[in-house]
Amino acid sequence: MLFAEAVDNSKSLDVTYCRIKETGLCYINVYSDTIEIQNANKTHQVTLNGLNISCMTCKNLCLVNDSTLSCRFNASYSSHTNDNIIKLSKIKSNLNAADSILCKFCQQKLGNIQGVTCTISFQKFITLEDEGLCIEGGYFCHPTTKSVGDFATNSVNTQTFPVNLDLASPSSCLFTGLELMIDRSLVEPKSIQSKGNDFFHCSSCLMALGKKVLYGSQEYFVFWANCLSLLIRENDIDGDFIGYIEKPLIADEMEFYGLLVDNLIRNTQYRVILSAITWDGLLDFMLLWLPDQKLRLYTTALQDYTSPTIDVNESSLGKDEQNTVHSVKIEPIACRRVFYQQLLPNSNCSLNTAQLVDSWRKDFGVTLIHMPWETCIGFSACLSQFSSRIAPHTRKLDGPMMGFMSGAVPLIHLPNDLA
Repeated sequence: MLFAEAVDNSKSLDVTYCRIKETGLCYINVYSDTIEIQNANKTHQVTLNGLNISCMTCKNLCLVNDSTLSCRFNASYSSHTNDNIIKLSKIKSNLNAADSILCKFCQQKLGNIQGVTCTISFQKFITLEDEGLCIEGGYFCHPTTKSVGDFATNSVNTQTFPVNLDLASPSSCLFTGLELMIDRSLVEPKSIQSKGNDFFHCSSCLMALGKKVLYGSQEYFVFWANCLSLLIRENDIDGDFIGYIEKPLIADEMEFYGLLVDNLIRNTQYRVILSAITWDGLLDFMLLWLPDQKLRLYTTALQDYTSPTIDVNESSLGKDEQNTVHSVKIEPIACRRVFYQQLLPNSNCSLNTAQLVDSWRKDFGVTLIHMPWETCIGFSACLSQFSSRIAPHTRKLDGPMMGFMSGAVPLIHLPNDLA
C-alpha cells in the first residue's frame, strides 16, 4: 500500500509505503509528480495527479517498522489539478419547486411548502446557538445580549442569536445548508411529536428530525437537512403535470458531514462534544477536535504479481533484467482533517476518557451539539472511512491527543451563487 498525504497549510507531502510481505530489497525513487517503487522483479510507478514534488527536500525519513517506510517532501499544487471536491447544487431550485417536505426515513408528510420562497444563508447553524456548555451570565459582569424582542432565543437557556424574521415566515423559509427553518403554520398537524424537550421526532417512525426555537413568543421548527426529502412536482416539456418525484434535500450524506465541520470551523468552534438524540434521551457519542487543516489524500494498493508478465523470452534476459513496470495514476481526495474519539454507549470508558469528557464539559471553549443517532452513526462511519486512507502509523495519536483518531470529511465547495 502507498499512502500520500498533501497538507495544504504546510505545503508538505507525507509519503508512506507499507509492504504486505517480504520481497527483498526495495528502492523508492521520487520525481516531480511520480513515486517509483522498485522491488526484486517489479517496478511500480505511481503518479500523484496535481502535485509538484520537490524531490530534493526529503526529511523525516523513518523506518516505522520492518514493513513500513515514511518520509516527507515539500510539495505544491499545480494549477491544472482536478480536485474531487463535492459541490452543492440545485438545492435552492429544488426547495422552491417542492410542494411538501417529507421524513426521509418513512416518507411521512411533515409540511406544505408549496409557493413558499426559500432563502439560502450559509450562516452559523441555528440549533447550535444555544449549545454552549457554559451560560454567558456566569462569565461576564455585564449584559452580553439585547432584549428578547430583538433576537431569536432558544427556549432552553438565555443565549441568543440574530434571525431576520422575513427569512422564516408563513410565506418563506430559511435554509442554512444544515437546517431548514420554517414557520410552525407550515408544519403538518400531528406529523411530529416531542418527548419532554425541544427536540422533535417523526410521529410515524420516531426518528429525530430537528428542534424548536423561539422568537419572543413565536415558535419555529428547524429541521436537519439530512433528515428531509422533498416532494417535487414534475411537468413535461409543454408544462403539463406528469406526477411527483421524491428527492432528498441533501443528495449525499457526505455533503452534510463536510458542511457540519466547515460550519464549526468558520465559527471558530474547534472542540466539540457530539451527543446523539434517541427517543429515550441523549447519549454522549464523540469528542471532536478540529485543527482547520485541508488535505489531499492519495491511496493505492500496489498490485502484487507472483509471476510477472514479460513480453520477451525470459531465457534471453539475465536475472537482474527480468523486471515488469506497472504504472498507475491516482486522483486526490480533497478533505478536511478531523481528530475524533468515540464514546461508545454502554461500554466502560477508561478513567482518562471520563476525566477528559468531564474537563471538556467545564471548558468555556467547548461546544456541545446534538444530532440524531442515525446522523452520528453515519458521521462516525465517514470518519472511519477516511481514517483507512491515512497511513496506519499516523491514525492513532499519542501524547496530549492520546485516544484520538485521525480522520477527515470531504472538503465542501460552495458555489458562488450559494455562498
